[in-house]
Amino acid sequence: DLEFPDSQTSLEDLCRSHLNALLASIAETEKQTEMAARVSTWKQRIEHNLEEQESHPPFDIRDYGERILDKLSLEESSSSVLPFSNLVAGQVKYDVSRSFSSLLQLVSPV
Repeated sequence: DLEFPDSQTSLEDLCRSHLNALLASIAETEKQTEMAARVSTWKQRIEHNLEEQESHPPFDIRDYGERILDKLSLEESSSSVLPFSNLVAGQVKYDVSRSFSSLLQLVSPV
């Protein structure tokens, strides 16, 4: 009769232990599912960005540098200072960054 409470207690402890392990496993699975969803979203964004990048013409820094020099030579007579925003006015985003990179190359000492 004295063994019954101990058996009951150990059964409750065993059930509690299994339940806690199950809940921990469910929580871990949920965490992994959330992470998988975030990774999938990130992958889709990256793939979209890469597809967009591949749709642009190749970047030739010399070609962009020549375009900048041509534009500067046309604007030279009007003023001595030409803001970068005027230099890239009307360009699409990726061309603005390419022009900026080329301009940095042009003004950097050899």
